[in-house]
Amino acid sequence: MSSVSAVSAFENLIADIRKRQFASVYLLHGEEPYFIDAASKALENGILTDAEKSFNQTLLYGRDTQVNDLIMAARRYPMGAPYQVIIVREAQMMNGFDKLESYLNSPQPETILVLCYRGKKLDMRTKFGKSFSRNGFVVFESAKLRDYQVKDWVDKWVRKQHKSLDPAATEMLVDYLGTDLIQLTNELEKLFLTVKDDFIQARHIQDNLVISKEFSIFELQKALGTRNFNRTIHIAHHMANDTRSPVQASLANLYTFFSRIAVMHNSRGKKKEDLAADLGINNNPKALDFVLRELQEAANHFSLADAEKAIGYLKYYDLRFKGMNKGNATDGQLFIELMVNLLKN
Repeated sequence: MSSVSAVSAFENLIADIRKRQFASVYLLHGEEPYFIDAASKALENGILTDAEKSFNQTLLYGRDTQVNDLIMAARRYPMGAPYQVIIVREAQMMNGFDKLESYLNSPQPETILVLCYRGKKLDMRTKFGKSFSRNGFVVFESAKLRDYQVKDWVDKWVRKQHKSLDPAATEMLVDYLGTDLIQLTNELEKLFLTVKDDFIQARHIQDNLVISKEFSIFELQKALGTRNFNRTIHIAHHMANDTRSPVQASLANLYTFFSRIAVMHNSRGKKKEDLAADLGINNNPKALDFVLRELQEAANHFSLADAEKAIGYLKYYDLRFKGMNKGNATDGQLFIELMVNLLKN
């Protein structure tokens, strides 16, 4: 399953739970633990009332659970509730997991069994794997998002919390923390406890996550945007020596930056909402005004031809980072060389 369809399938799964459309067995498996944990939590909280949970909801861990014991538990009837719910966390750690096939072929209708097969995919081509789909159970494959999809996902997640992020804050957050969705959401939840503003800006990320403002990709783009040679090279040198994040990971941000400068030149006279669509930015007034100011400043220093040439350099150095004509140059040396070429347009 692609990461795009995984997000859609997750949203559909949550919608069905809210509509109380339950299956007798759920297999939540795949490489992205965030969606598995979130779906499991929704089932844990969305089926039984608090009073019903006392006798009818059981949380188990695969490492400590025997398959035969699980089957016996699943065959019990609920007490004073329409269902009993059994959630098996870390089901991939259960010995003889495929012995559940006998239960899958004849499940207890009043039992809802949730299997959290976390961090890996179950082989659905096997007889055991096919028994899930053959019997009409819910099978959700939690695929990892691709790097370029994470920022969009973070923005959507934040909007569901009735807040918004300015694009610089999103870039800074993902660049610093990476693409671990659990870590990203945990840090954002902690941030929301501290920052009461509904509009989260880059300074909030810097102040609360102790991100170095001076040496971030955000500050590098600001220095590039004003063609400040000394400042750009100073930041680039520091980034080249920062082992937390490889410098080639910054190329995607720079590609977006110069692409947006080109859009600014090609979209003069357009309404803000149309410009937001061209730039691929959420039409949030505060966020849009913030980005437009930064991009207009950069467009004043880089012509359309300059921006297009910069994009060409980024594509060329991307290939060099991957080994083409790299010679003995280090990634850090290539990064500094790239900055010099971007500035000399």
